[in-house]
Amino acid sequence: MIKHISSYICIALATILFTACSNTKMLSSWKASSVPNNTMDKVLIFSLLGIKGNNDIQDDFEDAIVADLRRNGIDAYSAYDIYGSAGLKSKSKETLAKEIHDGNYTGVMIITLLDKKKETNYVPGSTYTVAVPTMPYGPGFFHYYNCYGYYYDQVTTPGYYTTDTEYILETRIFNAKGANDAIYIGKTSTINPSDAESMAKDFSNAVIRDLFNQDIIQNKKYKSDTSKFDY
Repeated sequence: MIKHISSYICIALATILFTACSNTKMLSSWKASSVPNNTMDKVLIFSLLGIKGNNDIQDDFEDAIVADLRRNGIDAYSAYDIYGSAGLKSKSKETLAKEIHDGNYTGVMIITLLDKKKETNYVPGSTYTVAVPTMPYGPGFFHYYNCYGYYYDQVTTPGYYTTDTEYILETRIFNAKGANDAIYIGKTSTINPSDAESMAKDFSNAVIRDLFNQDIIQNKKYKSDTSKFDY
């Protein structure tokens, strides 16, 4: 009975740890046929993910992107640090356009939440065979070397339900020195994030990697060696 309980506890803990981990992946990615080379020279990051009365999420996402871009030699800035929690809402379109121009920004990145959904799934139970160690009785070869003998038993785990929460985010990048059209649109999916900070880091990792793969940005520190890109 003890071994059955121990096995079940181990499986339950593994399930909890697995579902608590954040899983971010790119769903789709598009870039314009012509992207000005200077787009990512100096980038302003806007995250529109804040919750009313709590702007930590906005700050977390902007900080994560800014940190990753700067590690790779890109001059990046957080709109939260510059404009505060009001962000885009604090400025008229004309005023914001002028400040972006006067700040000599070449690119603007905007992150938005497209969808949040929950899904409940049933994971059926399973039965498998395990080797259970047992100490042999009396003197003999195995006893002399302090080895264990084994017998085999079956362990059955019950089925259980899991509830997954998925966040679909969209990232758009605009060239601040050219037309108003987007030069990049990427969609990501994050499932079961443990907290906003870890989700932001995983999201940033996925987006930065895709921007490198799409050749939207190039690592200025290691122009000729892509293996040194710091995601």
